[in-house]
Amino acid sequence: MSKVGLDGSALERISAVAKDLSPKQHRLARFIFENSLQASFLNITALANAAGVSESTVVRLANTLDYPGFPELQYSLREIAQGQISSLDKYPLDGEGNNLPLYKKVFNLEAALLKDTAESLSEEKFETAIEMLQSAKSVFVVGAGPNHAFAEYFAFYLRVLRTNITKITNLDLELSHFLKDQGQKSLAVVFSFPRYPAVTQKIAEKFQARDIPIIGITDSALSPIAPMCDLLLESKMRFISFIDPSGGTMALMHSLLIGLFLKNPAYAKKQIRHFEEDVQQDTYFLRRDLDIVDLL
Repeated sequence: MSKVGLDGSALERISAVAKDLSPKQHRLARFIFENSLQASFLNITALANAAGVSESTVVRLANTLDYPGFPELQYSLREIAQGQISSLDKYPLDGEGNNLPLYKKVFNLEAALLKDTAESLSEEKFETAIEMLQSAKSVFVVGAGPNHAFAEYFAFYLRVLRTNITKITNLDLELSHFLKDQGQKSLAVVFSFPRYPAVTQKIAEKFQARDIPIIGITDSALSPIAPMCDLLLESKMRFISFIDPSGGTMALMHSLLIGLFLKNPAYAKKQIRHFEEDVQQDTYFLRRDLDIVDLL
């Protein structure tokens, strides 16, 4: 069924309707999203075979994206491919005429991803996320493997601002115990970035089975966790090497934490004061004279 009124590039249209796609269309859309350069040069038969779907699925996806047929979808993909081809020289580690020091190449990539992530975030989604973080009875923060660091950072500062925060980094019997009495009054914040740890998917399925709302923080609307999320926040990813860039995700988390603080500053300062009293007693920090309570 055509989604009348869609505009933008093929990838933007896919993002807009991702949650409404059938499983086969989602498989095809994900292939296109991850291989848009390759997909732009494939005919309909080759594209269907590469994605493991039928040619009719390709046509149905094109119609869903408000294209008259496959040729128009392919034309949009080729426009994207042309942009990709012309931008591939922005962050290479070597190449003729590229004399930037290595650190500047990495900083340029992170700066670009900060911009992309900021542009993909709407004020409405941001405010909804803050409301969910404030109103939930308890919050589970999930991050496995390379995403563990994000979960560690976010859970640490959430614990400063509010109570009942649980960090989840693996699937075990303890998780089942935590979830036994949980439901819609709880909330899960799930981090999942390429190559998408399988254990994260299984944990998210546990939350979904118990009707626990999920805020997904991932790279695109075609992430494997996207269909399970009640709210999806995108932090864009591009790679120089095997190492995940993190600037966009860190800034997104920072923004959410500041937003939660400002939702009820009096309560937040009370929680921070309790935190300060605890760490002072334990001599956790060397500089005991620095007061963080009145920074905002």
